[in-house]
Formats: sequence, structure tokens, C-alpha cells
Amino acid sequence: MFKKIHRVSSWLFKPLLKSKSYFSCYFRAKYRTSVDTLKISVVIPKKIIKKRVDRNTLKRKILHYIKENIITDKNFHCVFWVSKNIHVIDKKVWQNDIDDLLLKIGIHKK
Repeated sequence: MFKKIHRVSSWLFKPLLKSKSYFSCYFRAKYRTSVDTLKISVVIPKKIIKKRVDRNTLKRKILHYIKENIITDKNFHCVFWVSKNIHVIDKKVWQNDIDDLLLKIGIHKK
């Protein structure tokens, strides 16, 4: 998990909705560069996974994977939305999907 200072707060969501976006099979990512700090967040709608415990567990797994695979010295704000039933697919599939998005954005460790 990221520290609280590295999470996207609610007042930053509106500007992110109007920013650049990339899509993949299971995720949608909106991001902004030229900002002062690194902030990342993951959104899993209740429509996709009903139980809060399952949503939070998956969110922690996704954030942990993102934290291991991004360049942390770049400053950007990014929000990842889960767009399909991700809890029924294999872990490697959504990890590859995140890798593709991170490469498109330009923040993936190589």
C-alpha cells in the first residue's frame, strides 16, 4: 500500500476525469503529469464486486503490484478503474494488463 500522502484524494478526482486516459481489457487508467507529487489510487465499483472485503483485498493486491512496478521518482496522478469481473480471472492476466497500461503511460520499470 502507498502512504496516505501518495493516494489520490477526493478533490483531485474531478481534474483527473478530464485528463488523459488509456484503456485495456480489464482496466481504465486516467492520469495527469506535470504535478508536484506522486499519487495513485484504484477504484473497484460495487457493481463489479459486491462485498467490501473482497473489493479491499483486491485493491490492496493491485496497489501492491503497481507499487513494485512503477518509477517512483516521477510525479504524476493516476487512477485505475476496474472495468470487468476481475475476481474470476487469473492473477497473471490482470498483472499483464496493468503492465501494458504502465508501459503506455510511461511509468513502468523496465
